[in-house]
Amino acid sequence: MANSTPDSYKTSPFPGVETLWQCFMRSRKTFPDLPFLGTRDKSQEGAPYVWKNWTEVEELVNALSAGFTALDMMPTITDEGESWKFMGIYAKNREEWAMTQLATNRQSGTVIAFYDTLGPSAVEFVIRQTKLTTISCALQSLRSLIMLKSQGRADSVQNLVCFDEIDDDIKSDAKEAGLKLYSFMEVIAAGRDSPQSEFDEPTKDTVALFCYTSGTTGDPKAAKITHHNLVSCAAAGVDGPFPVSENDCMISYLPLAHSFEQVLFGACLVMGCKVGYFGGDVLKLTDDCQVLQPTLFPSVPRLYNRIYDKIQSRLSDLSSMKQRLARHAIATKLYYYEHYGTYTSAVYDRLVCNKFRAILGGNVRLMCTGSAPISAEVLSLLKVCFGCPILEGYGQTESTAASCVSLPLDNKSGHVGGPMPCIKIRLRDLPEMGYTAADEPYPRGEVMFKGPSVFAGYFKNPEKNAEAFVDGWLASGDVGVILPNGAVKIIDRAKNIFKLAQGEYIAPEKLENVYVQSPFVQQIHVHGDSLQSYLVAIIVPELSEIKKKLAEPAEEGGEPTKVTLSDEEILTDPSVTKLILDDMNALAKANKFNGLERVKKLYLTGEPFTVENDLLTPSMKLKRNKSAAHYRA
Repeated sequence: MANSTPDSYKTSPFPGVETLWQCFMRSRKTFPDLPFLGTRDKSQEGAPYVWKNWTEVEELVNALSAGFTALDMMPTITDEGESWKFMGIYAKNREEWAMTQLATNRQSGTVIAFYDTLGPSAVEFVIRQTKLTTISCALQSLRSLIMLKSQGRADSVQNLVCFDEIDDDIKSDAKEAGLKLYSFMEVIAAGRDSPQSEFDEPTKDTVALFCYTSGTTGDPKAAKITHHNLVSCAAAGVDGPFPVSENDCMISYLPLAHSFEQVLFGACLVMGCKVGYFGGDVLKLTDDCQVLQPTLFPSVPRLYNRIYDKIQSRLSDLSSMKQRLARHAIATKLYYYEHYGTYTSAVYDRLVCNKFRAILGGNVRLMCTGSAPISAEVLSLLKVCFGCPILEGYGQTESTAASCVSLPLDNKSGHVGGPMPCIKIRLRDLPEMGYTAADEPYPRGEVMFKGPSVFAGYFKNPEKNAEAFVDGWLASGDVGVILPNGAVKIIDRAKNIFKLAQGEYIAPEKLENVYVQSPFVQQIHVHGDSLQSYLVAIIVPELSEIKKKLAEPAEEGGEPTKVTLSDEEILTDPSVTKLILDDMNALAKANKFNGLERVKKLYLTGEPFTVENDLLTPSMKLKRNKSAAHYRA
């Protein structure tokens, strides 16, 4: 891997290419007629993707950028002693999102990226903090923005640009609220009528976007992500662990408001990859994949765990003979993967695994995962079922997502690979948790970052900036161990820890990552405090697995017990609670948890943790304080 010595960094994919705009223009000149952005026609069942090539996208982006200027949608403001030009984007991933981002960056503007699932209070906070005047959005978000404006909670907003068709009633409501409402194509038309001869192009230090970290407590923090951050991270990826080309196609559905998807998009800009957008419904993602047939599939553990569960369920539903064949095929492939690093088998792929590959369209050659830990068992099985590498990445918004990534030929799961060529890592001792660099057999401590992919700080938040850095190094809050081959394994969490009444520290995320491996546990929140001597857990049960277990015979060869409970009865039945707790205790024993780390009491709920009920952040992390308050009783 190039530039891998400790004191040098990978900062650019090509000489003179330092910004997202320069990445885009290089690919535009290199691949002018190749397809770039693709969208399905939602009005037709099974409709194909319709593509815009690089030249067509450039024409639209230039016109859109000129339209922003002609309509005074990105006025210059001064804050933190700097000049800013802001453009809000509030929608799920789609080609208009990408073009609006490029048009904003074309003018040295900064995108204010809203998650499509943000609640009104968070949206109000972001608008007030940035004094935002214009938001480009989908119809779904348009109504809520008009309501916020009419309630006096979005006073600075003057313009809305809608990506979808607008009916007369919405236009009337916007006008009554004091908003100027434009369609996406109206802004492009304004730019074509008033073309710009020159644009204020960004430098590498221009802030490309604010990624609002969906903190589990308090107001969201605006992480300032520069062009240098994104380009150096994308360049480091394509130079090593994420080798892609103009022949590749990526499906885009992970939030573009998050740095993980931004780096993936940056890699596509660097190498000229196609980007096809999902139809807006994650539950229909496999339908989109059937049509798009992507070669690159990024995801997060929550979705991979569901795919893993579906594979296991399909195997269980096979006839006895077919099931033996399928499990033998997978076991054999796992053996060769773990011993020789091979993902494919001509015979077993044709007989068994190609059916799993077809779930994602059949062409996927490279997958990746990030945002949260994933179990080694899940990762290994998915690798052999899909017959391709799954890169596990590690980082955070503040380090521009991917800071460590496993390599395609690495046949050992359970770690997150070594540092990317755009970053350095060190460990900080945490003596209160028993972690030091002198630990045997391997050094342990809090992971710290430094390099060109480390963010430029939080917007208007000096207190959090001071907390984020220690001696010039970004503190991750994660505890890692450095393995002999240089790979990093995340073993604990330094920030989300608490003491029980005995004075012992508990790291709940470490426990949750093990307990959630129970087939009976869909989601879990492990909770404790210094006034109590034991842990409790709030659990969203996996109802189908519980019902299947209850229907099994009590003894081998016996008659099925045929216990049938309704969903509501499962939540309150003591035998179900014992079933789940016994399985969790078995996992705790296998993972050598001490007595205090074992959950003593369970509470089952039929209400999943979701973004909509404010128990998950938009990046699918548990809001511990919200969940604790919600289930206080």
